[in-house]
Amino acid sequence: MKIYVVFRNGVYRHECGGVFSTLELAKEAAKCLIDGEPDDHHYYDIVMFELDIQTTHMQTSAIDYGELAESKPICTLTRNDGIIIEYEN
Repeated sequence: MKIYVVFRNGVYRHECGGVFSTLELAKEAAKCLIDGEPDDHHYYDIVMFELDIQTTHMQTSAIDYGELAESKPICTLTRNDGIIIEYEN
């Protein structure tokens, strides 16, 4: 099962804006969050996570063995002069 998480970013990752079952819902939430921003300094990343990933009992860290990839955004939304721009990563 996949989930889509919206993160507010600036110089660093600020907070989670929500967790969603579909990419479309995550994009709509990111657009609503951007509309609430007082300026254009922040952007919103959507990161997809796969649930129920299990490692074997012998491994100390799933990341060490490459089973859990670094969570990179699949989509980024930002606003420039009042226009919301969406980038596919």
